Amino acid sequence: MSPVKNKTKEKGEKKEIAGTSAMVIRSIIKRPWVSEKAQRLYGEDRYTFLVYPHANKKMVKEEIEKRYGVNVVSMTMTNIKGKIKRFRYSTQRRQGTKKAVVKIKKGQKIEII
Repeated sequence: MSPVKNKTKEKGEKKEIAGTSAMVIRSIIKRPWVSEKAQRLYGEDRYTFLVYPHANKKMVKEEIEKRYGVNVVSMTMTNIKGKIKRFRYSTQRRQGTKKAVVKIKKGQKIEII
């Protein structure tokens, strides 16, 4: 007799993340956010990253811990509105971004630069 195949999906096979498949999105983090304020926060074990707009705290925490091998203690996220720019006779808004400020366990470091 042939084995009967289970029609239900197995765990971890393919997940939906905000309308797009997990196979398409390779990383939640775009790049580190480097500014004067971000560099000042390095001394307090806080690191700033630019993330995709659909990302939530849980997704970013998992990505940081997996990529850099550190323990995330807390996190804040901020949406930054896009600037309004004037092009000839019309105005348009640039695309907004999302920032995540991550606090890691004391004594651990992330090499950004």
